Parts: sequence; structure tokens; C-alpha cells
Amino acid sequence: MLTCTNCYKLSKKAKVILDLIKGSTTIPEICEKYHVLPNEVLEWKHEALRALIACFLTTAQVLPTIDDHSIQKFYEVTAHVSILKNISQQGI
Repeated sequence: MLTCTNCYKLSKKAKVILDLIKGSTTIPEICEKYHVLPNEVLEWKHEALRALIACFLTTAQVLPTIDDHSIQKFYEVTAHVSILKNISQQGI
């Protein structure tokens, strides 16, 4: 039987990541809400981003190694999308 105190159910990880993706809560707030450490949240975020990128690849493509540069580009694109979304909601 697994008795590790830092082992979490997948459902808890999913809830943490969904809150993080929604962007309405900060990492410290998420840590307090779910009783997890910030480094765990960041690790799970990276895992989720890698999985998200991989899920959008077609089955005909070979999965590339997802490096830090690819993740940084993904952050940049999502930041631009977020800015455009905010602008459109404000009617600017």
C-alpha cells in the first residue's frame, strides 16, 4: 500500500490545474485551497502543458521532445490570447 504523503489523486491534480488555467486564482491561493506546495503546482502545470501540446498533434506526426523553448513559446502565445480576450471583453 502506498503511504506517501506527497502522492495525490489524479482528480486533485486535475482540479488544481483547472483552477490554474482559469487564471482567476494565484498559485499561493491554489496552494492554500488544496494544501499543496508551490513547486508541486508548477511541476503539475508543466506536465499538463506537455500533455496539452501532445494532444493537439495529429496521430500521423511523431511526438517531438518538448523542451523548455517550446514551453516558453506556448506561454507567449497563451499570454497574447489572454490579452486579446481581455481587450475584447472590455470593448476596446
